[in-house]
Amino acid sequence: MGAVYQAAVLSKAFKVKPFLVRDAAVFPIQVEFSRDTDEEGVKSVKHNKRILFQRMAPYPQRKVITFNRYTDDFTFEVNYGDLSFLTQDDLNMFGSRNLTTVKLSGVGSSFQKHSDAESKGIKAHFNMDESGLLVLDRVESVFETIVEEKEEESTLTKLGNTISTLFGGGSSEPAPNITEPVQDEEEVPPESGKDDKDQESNDGQKDEVDKDKQDQSEKSDSEKGTTEEEGSKTEAKDEKDAAKSESADKEADKKAKPQKKSKISDEIAVELVIHDIVDPTSDEVVASKKKLQDLTDRDLAKQEREKTLNNLEAFIFETQDKMYQDDYQLVVSEEEQEQILAKLKEASEWMDEDGYSATTKELRGKLSGLKSLCKDMFFRVEERRKWPERLASLESMLNTSSFFLKSARLIPEDDQIFTEVELNVLEKVINETTTWKNETVAEQEKRSPKERPVLLSKDIENKLGLLDREVNYLLNKAKFAKPKTKPKVKNGTSSEKSSKANSTAEETVIPPSEENSDKTTESPEEVQPGEAPPTEDNASQTESDDQPQPAEETGRSATPHSDDAGEL
Repeated sequence: MGAVYQAAVLSKAFKVKPFLVRDAAVFPIQVEFSRDTDEEGVKSVKHNKRILFQRMAPYPQRKVITFNRYTDDFTFEVNYGDLSFLTQDDLNMFGSRNLTTVKLSGVGSSFQKHSDAESKGIKAHFNMDESGLLVLDRVESVFETIVEEKEEESTLTKLGNTISTLFGGGSSEPAPNITEPVQDEEEVPPESGKDDKDQESNDGQKDEVDKDKQDQSEKSDSEKGTTEEEGSKTEAKDEKDAAKSESADKEADKKAKPQKKSKISDEIAVELVIHDIVDPTSDEVVASKKKLQDLTDRDLAKQEREKTLNNLEAFIFETQDKMYQDDYQLVVSEEEQEQILAKLKEASEWMDEDGYSATTKELRGKLSGLKSLCKDMFFRVEERRKWPERLASLESMLNTSSFFLKSARLIPEDDQIFTEVELNVLEKVINETTTWKNETVAEQEKRSPKERPVLLSKDIENKLGLLDREVNYLLNKAKFAKPKTKPKVKNGTSSEKSSKANSTAEETVIPPSEENSDKTTESPEEVQPGEAPPTEDNASQTESDDQPQPAEETGRSATPHSDDAGEL
């Protein structure tokens, strides 16, 4: 039930209350190592055990174990812990209790390299991953050294550095070779025993030495203070010199740089000897992959057969039901209906007897034969269902195209953006589509519904696409067309000419009388003696003034009205 509930939590199809699931190690795991000891001149080998992961410890989890007494290469074991909670039969089936032998190399060279630093031990980092598998991540030797710390910066300098780091600044110096804090991972505590006592005795000795040093310093300070006091009473000059020397010592102490401890780590080479489950060979891996692929292929073939079987059953039942529907009875003849029903009944009986033990190939053959038999009937029904929608769309497109063509032809010639060829092409497509529709629909109405139709939905879609393409072409051209620029009217001679022409056309010419005609004919012959002869300017002006009159008379004589002819 727990597995089913967890599957429902992981699935998106169910909404259940979430709960936390933690996996735990069923068996305890410990680290075993041996160390040479010398007690009162007697050398012996001490065997130590440290619990790495307790029984039922949750995972994933990381642990660190530290070896403090080794300065050279050594070996330790990773084994199962106390299994007394198992029965004897379980222990007999359990197999080997030894997991891995870990051989470390490079420990001695690491200590020689960092001989001036204080050793913090050899640290082995273990990781039990999400699958409960134990992995040794790395082994490193850690040392602690003292480095000089930079002088304490002022408050303003710290504030400036903080602001610069906020805006992407900061120092670009590379970081020194300092390890990350190893205490982030849970460290296995050492065993209580002699090692702890030795450590306590060493700490006690250090405390005594520090106390003696402190007493000596206090004694020297008191003696120094007495000497200075006596000197101050005897001579004032010595007092000033002592004060100067004391201030100089204080300044020297201030200038002394503070010290800081840093950790350095070296990677230790690791060789693993696995005892419980040996890695498979390449041949075994290939054989396992082939076995898995065979199982996968078998599952896929089973799924394909079940799918084909279901499709065949569904086709038989659905087609038998459709044969009695009005849409199908309209397009199928009695003979064809009897033939289809007989084949469906035969396939149904075969399914009941041999279908469930038949192969996938046989099932596909049966299904393919039934589909080919009913193909024409399904096609006629499907076409008749598509006709109303397709014909309505075609009729709407024809109306829209015709209206667009009429509107385009009504555009004035000066503003026309379509060529005559483009409009003629659209008109031709509209006429051809209309003719095809009327003829095909009329022919289809004459045919029986049980025959193959001549009006096909794909042909209607092609006609729709052709009309839509032509109309969209003209619409896009109108969308991006620029209006034609009209020529501007000049205010000079052109306006004068047009106004003069209009006034000439509107004037009514009066025919000259006899007196005026006589004066006109006689005036050039009579020259008064007192008058000066006409100059060239006056002569030309006279000619220009007299010139329109014969032109008007000529025009009238060329196209005389009926009244003018009567006067003449």
